[in-house]
Amino acid sequence: MNTSGQMSVIHRCSTGELQTVGLSSGHLLGLRDKSILQRLEEQRAERLRIEARLRQKDAHSRADRWTRLLDIALAGAALVVLSPLFLMLMLLVRLTSRGPIFFRQMRAGLRGQPFMIYKFRTMVVDAEHKKRALLSQNEQKGGVIFKMKSDPRVTWVGRWMRRWSLDELPQLWNVLRGEMSLVGPRPHPLTEVKQYPLFAHARLRVKPGLTGYAQVNGRSDLSFRETVDWDIRYVNQRSVRDYVLLLWKTIRVVISGRGAY
Repeated sequence: MNTSGQMSVIHRCSTGELQTVGLSSGHLLGLRDKSILQRLEEQRAERLRIEARLRQKDAHSRADRWTRLLDIALAGAALVVLSPLFLMLMLLVRLTSRGPIFFRQMRAGLRGQPFMIYKFRTMVVDAEHKKRALLSQNEQKGGVIFKMKSDPRVTWVGRWMRRWSLDELPQLWNVLRGEMSLVGPRPHPLTEVKQYPLFAHARLRVKPGLTGYAQVNGRSDLSFRETVDWDIRYVNQRSVRDYVLLLWKTIRVVISGRGAY
């Protein structure tokens, strides 16, 4: 540094000769101030991101509390109102095929915790054993979840119940118990969850449900990736408004029968 308050910096010019360039102390202070401002902007941006995450977490907590209250009220009322339909379906299953009335299976719930799911039985008794011989005919893109339009294991009464999603009605009991919600990603068997790619585990951050975005946007016609993308959308932006809207859309989808098999 010379006596005029400049720092001498030697660099090589385009001709290959060495030149001395003077940097004033004011210029150095400007560079330092710029660096400080940049760090302050980065800290501010990080603070805003943290605040946004906290606001989203609070919004999700409020939504979860309200939707739980709605789950209890709606599922409880549906179990009472639909009890005659339950009795009719129980008789149909019992009289038309050999085996139990209800199908029970362990599924992955909130954070992957296993729980027992209940459905009206729509398949023959040894359906799980016969599934191994049908795996090569899986029609869902992605190969994680087994789907087959003309599944030979499904009984004729079971096909009719699936057409109107009546086989899912016993899961209202799972909703009332708090293991499921009316709205959320559909619960998958534990054996299929073990095959999840890493990105799909995000769908386990909420309770599974009877219906969701995937069910009103294609149902079984979607690929595994498309289904997970819809599920994660609900996980990230769930609200009471989405909950009510999806229930309303589900009624129209069930009536249309699109993607049900």
